[in-house]
Amino acid sequence: ANNPGLPMTKNVFNRWSVHGKEVVKNLRGINNQSSIEIKSKNEEVIKDVPLETKKLRKPLKPPRKTLSESLISSLEVNSKTYMVVPGNSLDHADLLVAAYIYLDETSIHDNDMRTVFSNKKPGCDVSAAQYGVAMFVNSWQHRDRKLHVEYGGSSSGCHKLDSRSVELQALQWYHVAVYSGPSFTALFVDGELVNSVEHSNVGDEPHRVQDSNPFIVGHYDVGQYAFYGNISHVAVLHGLHPTSEGEMTSVVNRLRRVDEMASVPSLAALYTLTDFGAEGGVCIDSKGGHNGQYFAPSSGSLAGVNIALVDGTEHRGAVTEEMRMNSDRQGRVRKEKIKEGMKHAWNGYHKYAWGKDELKPISARGQDNWGGMGVTLVDSLDTLWLMGMKTEFYEAMKWVETSLTFSKAGSVSVFETTIRELGGLLAAFDLSGEQVFLTKAQELGRLLMPAFNTHTGIPFGMVNFRNGQGSGGWAGNSAILSELGTLQVEFRYLSHHTNEADFEVKAMKPLQLMNRIEAPYGLYPIKINIDNGAFAEQQVTFGALGDSFYEYLLKTWLQGGKKEQWLRDMYDRAMDGAVEKLLLASDRTGLAFLSDWNGRSNHRKMDHLVCFMPGALALGAYTDPKGLTSKRAVRDLAVAKALMFTCHEMYHRMATGIAPEYVEFPTEGDMIVGSTAPFYILRPETAESLFILNQLTGDPIYRDWAWEIWEAIDKHCKTSHGYGALPDVTRVGSGIDDRMESFFLAETMKYLYLAQDPDKPIDLMKYVFNTEAHPMKIFDDSHISIEADS
Repeated sequence: ANNPGLPMTKNVFNRWSVHGKEVVKNLRGINNQSSIEIKSKNEEVIKDVPLETKKLRKPLKPPRKTLSESLISSLEVNSKTYMVVPGNSLDHADLLVAAYIYLDETSIHDNDMRTVFSNKKPGCDVSAAQYGVAMFVNSWQHRDRKLHVEYGGSSSGCHKLDSRSVELQALQWYHVAVYSGPSFTALFVDGELVNSVEHSNVGDEPHRVQDSNPFIVGHYDVGQYAFYGNISHVAVLHGLHPTSEGEMTSVVNRLRRVDEMASVPSLAALYTLTDFGAEGGVCIDSKGGHNGQYFAPSSGSLAGVNIALVDGTEHRGAVTEEMRMNSDRQGRVRKEKIKEGMKHAWNGYHKYAWGKDELKPISARGQDNWGGMGVTLVDSLDTLWLMGMKTEFYEAMKWVETSLTFSKAGSVSVFETTIRELGGLLAAFDLSGEQVFLTKAQELGRLLMPAFNTHTGIPFGMVNFRNGQGSGGWAGNSAILSELGTLQVEFRYLSHHTNEADFEVKAMKPLQLMNRIEAPYGLYPIKINIDNGAFAEQQVTFGALGDSFYEYLLKTWLQGGKKEQWLRDMYDRAMDGAVEKLLLASDRTGLAFLSDWNGRSNHRKMDHLVCFMPGALALGAYTDPKGLTSKRAVRDLAVAKALMFTCHEMYHRMATGIAPEYVEFPTEGDMIVGSTAPFYILRPETAESLFILNQLTGDPIYRDWAWEIWEAIDKHCKTSHGYGALPDVTRVGSGIDDRMESFFLAETMKYLYLAQDPDKPIDLMKYVFNTEAHPMKIFDDSHISIEADS
């Protein structure tokens, strides 16, 4: 056909015919033509067809084209495949961007925005990040199938323009264009002006030039609102200065002629997107030299993983038996150094805060901020035992027997009291066999039970020991995911050893309820309505407020002797979802990280708390019912090692050698310190995973990384009386805060010590650690399994 927009190709002829001859049928007028010539393959003119209307016809729906069959060989875009032009050279105050697009079937079934291009950040904030222009199909959370343009100016970050009555269908090529200049902004579909706005009108303004964000084809921001389908021949023009919309329409129609694009005046860049797969992933700008970069899952990636995994061992070579023996010798020396640190902190606590909840390591005094239950003392009992500090252990046991009381406490956190106090007592009983710890644990367990007296069985976040009433706490009528799902290991153990079934039955109800709820990708939002069990929001994270829920799915299954398969199934679904929806990599160095997700887009950050996941994934792989060589286990162990390297780098790249509370991974950049949280509060998660990976894999690198962390803590966090939090890990000498959390002695010190100890006093195949690092033996066959629907 005499169609100046698209070249003839074999697949087109094979799909449509007129009068029995192979021709293109679905054509419309170009440049105000009054008719179109229909030709056969041998260029014989069949018919001169008059154009009856300029209204867009309903497009045909041919079968889905593959890349090789597509109208133009082009880039197939999805959530993991896109193109980025770095720098700020493509925006202009007088800007035209045009492209061919082809939406695939995915776009028919959901409400997500499908981004053609963008150089601005999402949102309506008035800031430099929102300057620029974006084009997408579907408005936010609504499948309207319209073409939309959003641009940021001085008064708003999201001025909008849409294609009015024109809807774009899947399985159909369209030519789309937007002009954004000083006088007006205009939107075009297949050469026709479908909407425009004059900037002389009150409230309208031109876009402001984006001078820092990259130009992205196929994503709004990397990982957000991905296009699904093909994009081809992206043209960028600068400085057109049209005098009318008609003049701009003529320019747009010239851009539909792919053979003539390169000769259109004012063309600044042209990306045919037909060179995908070229060496180095370079996307050639055939006009202006502003080459882009393709991003796509590496062909060398592990099956089921959309990023190339970097684990920090690529250039080291295989681990030898000699390396392991040398590491064991080093470990025996190093663990004694860590034990010296524990003695230093314990002596400060004993001298200045004995029986108090916490030691203030600078002012040398105690404080009762957890209900006056001697939390640091109880939390540290098993650490003392495992380090061989038996004199200190039995002195602390005497205090528990004669002085520990729960009568001072009013309202307490059910979660914190369970993992620190109850867990500490139970682990001390497990290791020593001393009955006093189980007796006190039973007393405490009964005081916590009223929290479970709700309609759904989802526990309140707080309980008052004086009146036996539960309450919602800071989250109101919502339960926190990590709190409702991080009580089971402790209460099951207490039930098993006291024969009080109620402890286990009530603690398992929340997990049974979560199992009945359909969670997308096996991932649960962080807030659950206590009254009806419904999701109270959409935020998903393996960091704060979500983390240990997933940890306990695996550990509760292990604790029960691997008999309660429904728990393992929940865990495996969640790991599949995490790999598919949350696992991303930094653009510059490929560091793997688990992002947060709101059901629509990813937030490119990772909490230090997420660093428990390398250990959890490794433990899940080594205990996989399908075996360590199964595809799932191989995947999970590989992801565990990659995340472990990232967590190590969170420490290694800081001036102090200590990690911040969270890090971010900006587009086209690399890991940076979270802007609002450069502090370190003596967290244990990285040490935990290093211990687990070292014990399971036998790789000395994890022992070495743990030692680096200890050296940094001992150098930068040590005070005269203990260890304190750092306010800023990016600056040496920034000071030390007057706070030593009980988990520093309970978890951080213990895990760093165990990572060095080659004698394996705690075998991960025989024990489970609660989320506060308190080890408890796995049940024997006498335990009666809890069914999913009991």
